[in-house]
Amino acid sequence: ATSVLLNSTLQINLNNFMAQPDSSSSLDWDDEWQIVFLHGLEGGPRGRKSLYLQKHFGTAAGPVLHHVDSSSCPPRRLRTQVLVPDLEMSLYDVRKRNSLPRCFKLSRCLEGCAEIAHDVITTMLTETASQAEDSEARRTRSRQKFLLAGSSWGGAVALRLLEKGMRPDKVLLFAPALGAGGSIWGTAWPKMELPEDLFQSQFGPGTAQGGSKLVMLLHGDADDTIPVELSREFAARFASWVDYVEFAGGCHKLNGALKIEKYRILPDGEFETVEEDPPSTVSDDADLQPDLKQIVLDLITAKL
Repeated sequence: ATSVLLNSTLQINLNNFMAQPDSSSSLDWDDEWQIVFLHGLEGGPRGRKSLYLQKHFGTAAGPVLHHVDSSSCPPRRLRTQVLVPDLEMSLYDVRKRNSLPRCFKLSRCLEGCAEIAHDVITTMLTETASQAEDSEARRTRSRQKFLLAGSSWGGAVALRLLEKGMRPDKVLLFAPALGAGGSIWGTAWPKMELPEDLFQSQFGPGTAQGGSKLVMLLHGDADDTIPVELSREFAARFASWVDYVEFAGGCHKLNGALKIEKYRILPDGEFETVEEDPPSTVSDDADLQPDLKQIVLDLITAKL
C-alpha cells in the first residue's frame, strides 16, 4: 500500500529501535507509556490489532523496553504496556451489554462503550500514579505517558472520551467511525457531531505548521465501510492537532497497509504467528512503508 501524507508529517527519522521484555525490576527508563487500545465493533482483547499491539508493546504482566537510538536525539529507553478493555459491543451478540440488540440505538451503544473505557482508563491511571508515588526512583527517572488508540468503532469511542474531557498525551485513530455510508443492521449511523473546540479547550492552540501533533489519523482510500472523506474533512477541520496519513488501496481494517501480522496466544501465554496467504497485489514501494509498530514508536517518541 502507498501512503499519502496530508497536513504536516512527523519529522522523526529513527534509525534503530530494539525491543525486549522487561524481565528485571530495574527502573532505568525515560518514559513509561500506557497504551489503551479501543477495538472495533466485533473486535475485542483477542482481535488482530489487539494481539499485535500486545505482542510488540507488552502488557501489564509483561511490559516491553524499547531502546531508541536516533541521530536526532540522545539514546532513550521507553517502557510500554498495552491495555485492551472489552467494550462489550456487538451488532448481533445479545450477551454483550452494549450490543445493538440490547441498546436499540447506536448512540446508546457508544455511550455505554465510552463509560466502560472511561472507568478502565481512570482505574489504570490511578494505579499508575499510586505505583509511581511508591517509588522515588521511578518518579525521578521516568515520565508517565498515556496513548489512546481506537480502531473504527473504537475510534468513535476515543473521540467521545476526548469530548468528555479525557486528556491523553497522544491519540492514534484507525479509520474512526465518524459516520457510515449507509445503515448498520438497519440502524442509521449518521455523521458524528463534534464541537469546534474539541481540542482547543483541552489541549490549547495546537501546532500550526511542522512538528508532531496530538493526533495521528490513519485511513485507507479503498475503505468501503467508513467513508474516507469523513477523515479527510476531520483532519482539515482540526489541522492544528491532527496528522493525517492516507493509504492508497488501503481497506477499512488496514491490516495489509500497516503490515499487521496475525497472532494467536498459546496456552503458555506466548504469541505465535498465524501464517496467511500473501496479498494478491502489492505495490512496488510497499516495503518502504512503515509498519504499525514503527508508526506507534514514532508517535510516542515525538514531542508536541
